[in-house]
Amino acid sequence: ELRKRLGDKYYRIFAMWHQENGQTPDQVKMEIVEQGIMINSDHPADIMLDIDELYRMPTKTIEKETVTIKDTERIGYRAGEFWNPLFATIITAFTRIKMARAARAIEKNGGQVIIMMTDSITWTGGIDMIPPDMVKEPKTLGYFETPEEVRDIVCLGSGRYGFKMWNRERNDWSNYEAKRRGLNAVDIHDPNGVSIGAFDWSKILNIMKQEDSTTVNIKVRTLISPGIVVNSNKYTLHDLGRIVEQEREIQSVVGKSKRDIKPEINDPKRLASEMINTKPLHLDPSMYGNYKVNDQSLPLLRKSMMEKIVETRHEKYKKNVRKGKNKHYKKNRAKIRLEWKQKYNACKAAGYDALTSKEMAHWSFDRLKKYNIYT
Repeated sequence: ELRKRLGDKYYRIFAMWHQENGQTPDQVKMEIVEQGIMINSDHPADIMLDIDELYRMPTKTIEKETVTIKDTERIGYRAGEFWNPLFATIITAFTRIKMARAARAIEKNGGQVIIMMTDSITWTGGIDMIPPDMVKEPKTLGYFETPEEVRDIVCLGSGRYGFKMWNRERNDWSNYEAKRRGLNAVDIHDPNGVSIGAFDWSKILNIMKQEDSTTVNIKVRTLISPGIVVNSNKYTLHDLGRIVEQEREIQSVVGKSKRDIKPEINDPKRLASEMINTKPLHLDPSMYGNYKVNDQSLPLLRKSMMEKIVETRHEKYKKNVRKGKNKHYKKNRAKIRLEWKQKYNACKAAGYDALTSKEMAHWSFDRLKKYNIYT
């Protein structure tokens, strides 16, 4: 059958494929089909011809397809170069599971959790209340460090708390650590406007207690953030990123919009003497309607971000270099033109033609000296 169909090519193909102990065409077809390559022929001669044709096909095929691309629609914020939602989800989830496990163990052992941060937890009770298998010394990724005792802790919200630490040199509790998220405080003022020294949340609570007020004035260095721009008539989007020094009236407790609070939280005397528990607010996925996302970001900032041109780091670098060159040229235009003319005349005097001299006039003086050209 093959001899009839191949004619003069039969002997060449026969010599290439025939083996005394080789497989039959049917067996070879089964192996090829298992690899995902379809052969529709059933007759051994047809199978043999299909296999030979497959063998002689180019190793690479190029498929061309014309695609019409619509205008890109950008929704939300642009991702940074290290953005990876999968890794972020896994790391965040496992970290929160560890934090929840530690908190449950502390409460089960009789302690009371005061602060839960991204990767740390503060509680009342003993050091041994946290499971020992969650602690490692020295510092190890994925484990808590050895707990450290602190005293006189004041917590007024996320990122705003302070406590006393043991001073090993003086053997007393004189070291004070103050966390003041969003407040780069310079100093604190009493009701008469007099500075009372370094930042201390205990001092702030005492002033509020004396004045029976939930606010206090402090001098701060403030980073102009999107929230400040949106809620203030004093700053615009052009001020984003600026750091300004100003007097500011701060509330005793922050994050009220994120917590289910009790009325006594507004009593500075109660705040200064006891712990007042709050509960987190829960945003149900359907509270804004079916399939609606709880978008708590700032629409005005996002709109401004969407108006920006998307540029790669290389494009930004080229633009900045070009901008720097233009600025340098405008500032030193007369000097640059004079030097160019001097170099051009020197090249002409050295025997170069006009076109070559124009090109060489852009060279540096040191490079021209290598060609024995001096101005």
